Amino acid sequence: MKKKEELMYNEVFFRENRHIKCLLIAKLTRFNCELIWRDFEYQILNANFSSYQEAEDFTTYLNFFTAKHFTPDYLLASADEISNRIIDYTLNAEKIKEEIWEEFCIPYVVTEDHNFYVSSMPLLCSFLKVGGFVLAEILETIAEYTQNNISREECELRINQLCEPFGDPVIKISLRNATNILIQFFWEAYESFFEDDSTDENFQLNSD
Repeated sequence: MKKKEELMYNEVFFRENRHIKCLLIAKLTRFNCELIWRDFEYQILNANFSSYQEAEDFTTYLNFFTAKHFTPDYLLASADEISNRIIDYTLNAEKIKEEIWEEFCIPYVVTEDHNFYVSSMPLLCSFLKVGGFVLAEILETIAEYTQNNISREECELRINQLCEPFGDPVIKISLRNATNILIQFFWEAYESFFEDDSTDENFQLNSD
């Protein structure tokens, strides 16, 4: 394995380039969210609601826990419609995975392994289903601030506005905890990639 200090990314680099860390974790978060919602669509596809009322009751429950605005008709859509939504989420995830490679030189397998770690933590997945895209926007906002593109006041205002729909100050703590876990999973996926003796070959294949 390459020594940690020899890797392209390490904790020192992230401390000195906070905007890159924020933008990378934001991209990984978006990738995971697309796959989480894709899997949710599979659940809808396989669901068997016995009545419109049952779908309506489930929608009320779903909207409460996801801060979304689903309707029973969304859940009762045709198999073709749901399949198209699954395809959209899948294509979005693939596009983001490609962007992570092009913008950060993170091999596809690292991004995929990161999702594997995230998927193994149901509580984190549930949280990302609710606040994942918001978390990505917050990280992107912080990246703008660290690059001096926006003022501290504007940064704080945007973050407060993003958190406002959740109506709970605890959400900021949860977002911070989720970010720390996502960073931890990145290191596990990234560093384990270099433990493989065939790393150089895989990296070259990935860049073709």
